[in-house]
Amino acid sequence: MSTTTEPTPSTVGSSVKLNATRDPDRSFTHTITVFSVSAGMIGVCLTAIGLVQLVVKGRSTATICDDLLVLDAAIFGVACLICYLVMQGYLHNKFSPLEDWVDRVFLLGLALMVFVCGIFAWSIF
Repeated sequence: MSTTTEPTPSTVGSSVKLNATRDPDRSFTHTITVFSVSAGMIGVCLTAIGLVQLVVKGRSTATICDDLLVLDAAIFGVACLICYLVMQGYLHNKFSPLEDWVDRVFLLGLALMVFVCGIFAWSIF
C-alpha cells in the first residue's frame, strides 16, 4: 500500500480528469516558471515591435503587428500579475482561485504571439 497521493485518471466521456488534490510544491514551481517566462515574453514583444518597424516600414501590416504586439505584451503582463498574486497566496498558505487562470492567460498570450508571427511572415514575403 502506497502512502503517496498520486493522481489517478478517471475517464468521463471523452475527457480525462485527475482525482487528486494539488501538490503545493509542484504548483508553486509551475507558477514561478510561468511568471519568469511571461516576464521574458514582455521583452520579446517589445523587441519584436522594433524589428517590425525595421523590416516592414511604411506598410499597413506594420501597424497591425505593432498593435497586436502591444496587446500581447499586456496579456503577458496580466499573466505576471496573476502569477504574483498566486505566489503571495502560497506564501500565506492560502489557495488562490486565480491559480486556474494562470495557464489560460499565458496560453492566450502565446497564441496571439503565433498569430502575429504569421502576419509578420506573410507581410515580408
